[in-house]
Amino acid sequence: MREKMDNQGMLDTYLFECEQLLEQIQTILMEQKEKEAMEEEGLHEIFRAMHTIKGISGMMMFDEIKRISHKLEDVLSYLRENVGDQDKKSEIHMELVEQVSMVTDFINTELAKIGDAKAADGKADDCVSKLEAFLERLNVLSPAKEKGVEEKRKAEKNAKIRLMNIIMLLQEILHSVFKRCRFSCTFCTHLA
Repeated sequence: MREKMDNQGMLDTYLFECEQLLEQIQTILMEQKEKEAMEEEGLHEIFRAMHTIKGISGMMMFDEIKRISHKLEDVLSYLRENVGDQDKKSEIHMELVEQVSMVTDFINTELAKIGDAKAADGKADDCVSKLEAFLERLNVLSPAKEKGVEEKRKAEKNAKIRLMNIIMLLQEILHSVFKRCRFSCTFCTHLA
């Protein structure tokens, strides 16, 4: 009995959190709809809300809500990192609003089912396909910043080299310490 109450409490909290986040997104969309392009802060707030919805949906095992939230998060992440030009933002603004609305509609439908003690059985395939197509159009419009990607790869390679040098130095130090060890234990003998 207690487990059922705990589960219901978790479910109620999940529904409340998601509904609050979706209301926040709707408010941002209404504020941004008449503008020429989505403002940075609005983009960041929607991203954070979707990130939270994705995480708690995964925790609650509502996989389709998690999946569609993750895909929208990918789109928003790409926009944040690669579309800086105001003209390009204006070009995709209304489609972005439509994509976000599509996702929030799907999630709201699933939340209503959950709230009515029904299975969240909607499939996000169609919405995910539309988001993937939108992401492809964004990539054509504003390809990923290759310079930044290359710099990141170079920095990762340098970090690995430094780490390997540190490991080799530690191995030399340990080897030296165990070589001087006065005990002839198996561990020290093996390392020396």
